[in-house]
Amino acid sequence: SGKLIYIIPLIFFYFSGFSQNATNLSEEEWVEYHLRRMSLEEKIGQLFMVPVWARPTEDNLKTVSKWVKKYNLGGIIFMQGTPYKQMEYSNYLQRISKYPLLIAQDAEWGPAMRLDSVPRLPKQMTMGAISNDSLLYQYGKYLAKLCRSLGVHINFAPVVDVNVNPDNPVINYRSFGEDKHLVTQKALMVMHGMQDNGVFATAKHFPGHGDTDKDSHYNLPVIKHNINRLNNIELYPFKYLIKYGVKAIMTAHLYVPALDSTENLPASLSEKIIKGLLRDSLKFNGLVFSDALTMHAVLKYFPPGKVELQALKAGNDILLFPSDMELAFKTIKQAVLDSVITEEEIETHVRRILKAKYQLGLNNYKNRFVKPGNFYEIINSDSLKLFIRKCYKKAITLVNNEVLFLPIQNINNEKIAYLQIGYDKLAPFYQFLQAYTKIDGFLVQRKNSPYYLDSIAQNISDNYSTVIIGFFRIPHSPRRLYGMSAKILDMLCEFHNNGIKTVVCLFGNPYSLQYLQKETAILVGYEENKTLQEAAAEIIFGGLEPYGKLPISFKGKYPYPAPYPAYAKRFGFAVPQEVGVNPNIDYRLDSLISDAIAKHYTPGAQLLLMKDGKIFYHKAFGFETYQNKQPITLTNHIYDVASLTKVVATTLAAMKLYEDGKLNLYKQIQYYLPETKRKPIGKIKVVNLLLHKTGMPPYITYWKKLVDPLGNLDTNYIKKHPEENFTLQLTDKLFLRNDFPDTLFSWIINLQLSPTKKYKYSDFNMIILAKIIERITNKNLEEYLRETFYDELGMFSTHFNPRLKCLPFKTPPTEIDVYFRKDTIRGYVHDENAALLGGIAGHAGVFTNVYDLAKLSFLMLESGEYGAECLLNAETVSFFTKRFTTDNRRGLGWDKPETAKNKPSPTTKLASPYAFGHLGFTGTQIWIDPKYRIACVLLTNRTYPSRSNDGFNKASVRTKVMEIFYESLK
Repeated sequence: SGKLIYIIPLIFFYFSGFSQNATNLSEEEWVEYHLRRMSLEEKIGQLFMVPVWARPTEDNLKTVSKWVKKYNLGGIIFMQGTPYKQMEYSNYLQRISKYPLLIAQDAEWGPAMRLDSVPRLPKQMTMGAISNDSLLYQYGKYLAKLCRSLGVHINFAPVVDVNVNPDNPVINYRSFGEDKHLVTQKALMVMHGMQDNGVFATAKHFPGHGDTDKDSHYNLPVIKHNINRLNNIELYPFKYLIKYGVKAIMTAHLYVPALDSTENLPASLSEKIIKGLLRDSLKFNGLVFSDALTMHAVLKYFPPGKVELQALKAGNDILLFPSDMELAFKTIKQAVLDSVITEEEIETHVRRILKAKYQLGLNNYKNRFVKPGNFYEIINSDSLKLFIRKCYKKAITLVNNEVLFLPIQNINNEKIAYLQIGYDKLAPFYQFLQAYTKIDGFLVQRKNSPYYLDSIAQNISDNYSTVIIGFFRIPHSPRRLYGMSAKILDMLCEFHNNGIKTVVCLFGNPYSLQYLQKETAILVGYEENKTLQEAAAEIIFGGLEPYGKLPISFKGKYPYPAPYPAYAKRFGFAVPQEVGVNPNIDYRLDSLISDAIAKHYTPGAQLLLMKDGKIFYHKAFGFETYQNKQPITLTNHIYDVASLTKVVATTLAAMKLYEDGKLNLYKQIQYYLPETKRKPIGKIKVVNLLLHKTGMPPYITYWKKLVDPLGNLDTNYIKKHPEENFTLQLTDKLFLRNDFPDTLFSWIINLQLSPTKKYKYSDFNMIILAKIIERITNKNLEEYLRETFYDELGMFSTHFNPRLKCLPFKTPPTEIDVYFRKDTIRGYVHDENAALLGGIAGHAGVFTNVYDLAKLSFLMLESGEYGAECLLNAETVSFFTKRFTTDNRRGLGWDKPETAKNKPSPTTKLASPYAFGHLGFTGTQIWIDPKYRIACVLLTNRTYPSRSNDGFNKASVRTKVMEIFYESLK
């Protein structure tokens, strides 16, 4: 008995066909070696490929395992499931199988078509819109890598059907398009990409499923064309793929009388079509798969058992998805015994199957199995993520652009609405649009009543000049008009009739285009992918040039990509790797800000990073307060940026006035403010306000003059209710005397100055400069900035005194003021002196979000250009942002890194000498570095609930953000 233990494994190893001698054989020797050792039953078993579901809760593994052992199946096709289960089942079934299994999957756009938790590659029609064929080759390469890492050897792709029928219910968007040359070229590139990387491509559905109006899953479609037409269109791609070496072809359940007039005989069961046309005429010598033999197109005319036999007699090598495995096996075996089909014919098919297994490396036993780590390495790779993004950005197509409306040039001239159709929640598309300008959102679902749609249409027609419409959940069914109901189309017509410029963005099946008529601009996104939504917003506003070409047409409509003049220069979006930034920056920054929030350094934050004009990191963190009731958002929240006001408002205005010749930096202050004559401040030159070289003190707590020792407010200046001459609000409950800002300013200009006039940072410098700006322009600071910069830049989230305006934004509180205002400060400027100046001051008062400051950063990086406008000259930007003197690190208004090693710097020592920016008391910063073409904006309310909480500054959060940024630059 002891000897028997050793003999049994040896016997199994020998008869399994995997002796060392067999492994080292040539292809022909290996195939014949196994074929000679197979019984009739084993040969028949090799013809079948059965389905396996790899779902955690429901599968058919037990049944398939029995068939693998009993019938020696040739292969399996994996259906729905999870990647891990598929790999587990694949390894298990290979282990118990006497012969290596061919494993296939219907993964036209990657395994995500069947499995969860797998990156989704673009669909074929999306790829059909891409002009760069090298991306199609890479697409095939990634299909192969994903498949092989899961244990899959054969991918039932590409679809090479030329979809000439827009009403095709089964191929449709699964095709590359309607042009035979385009379909052939794209399919060839995908085929080579797959087969060069170890996976058999399968051209389907032979002889061509592109002009059908029935779904072969349910009925038998009929192709009524003559032989000339079939040769010219349907068969064209197959001929070329065969010529260039496609390894497999799948036959279709189609009735094609011109090729075989036998009534109701599908091509997949026709000897004339498979043996005659495919094998003899087209000289295809690879594997032929039947389409699934469970489909009603064949079962309607051939019962289980007979359908598999007929498919085999017709010339299919592999019988895919048999309708009844056991009956099919018995029927075919009996047919051999009855000489209906010969064993030699069976061997012909098995020889091809074994040849395929050898070519796929399955002659080597270890190649049967997969390691899960390989799969997870691929799906988590930067290269795959970047490739998918690149495909989507190259595919999105501008098919119409009347009067060259896109990119929208003058944002301030347009009042824009966003109308979303399909989802009950606003899609990411809306946030990307909001990053560029103020846009009001409206939601419409197809089930909404005509009355509701009419009211929405009327509202938009009455109040907006432009509407951007995002179509989502576009049905694929032609019978449902792709979701383009009459009431929705009527609404679009109403916009046109009312003179509303309409930009339609289709995130789904492009055949829905046929129902559109008079839209100003149309973008086709092909799928509901976030990157496509990002790209659509970029194209609308000038951050990305469209490259896609529509792979279908509608009676000559949209024959060419629409013209797109790329003169509106605005930021775009990217991921870190696309702009040469280490992707681990996401983790490092997320951890840093999350840790700061967890330690109560700040309740929440917004953080944005930009490189080369592309925003690659933009996130909101935490909540408005530590009560965690209102999460921070990027578009709905605006922060009090404190001293950032000095550069994003006052200095910016000074730059423009200097450029226009209205502000002479070397004039004395008294020239612009006559009331400063005979005062020390009057003889100071304007340039020294920007350099903080006036000798003025940094700050004075003037509010203490309005409070007695018991904390009571002086009612000569402040009331708890609005009265005549007391209408300037400090909070919802406190009202300042209207003339007090003038009083406070008179106190400021009478301050004693330090005699040395060395650099000393002071809020009062910018307060005085803002007053000069207002005198020159005869407008308050906000009005001048609004008309000169903010509206042109689309900075509609940027405001002074937001609480006093009917704004849709939320403002995180900056402090619970227990000394002066005795209230939670929310929507009113945190800085007390700015509050006493009416909320509009040169040193503080601006509220904004990171997107608006990104626009300003882009303007500075682009030497004064944004959109279609040059708002500042390059010389002005350079003049104000360079280091101005040797005894002071600062530029004009702008702060700069400290280059001296023995002095503290406002930012990281890694910054270049060309960098410029500013910090704000509430925990904010803006930094721009032209050398690396980068910008960073961080906004927080670290002063809540009390400014005495200095953990944020002690932890150097702002500096660490910048250090991580610079360290991540490749």
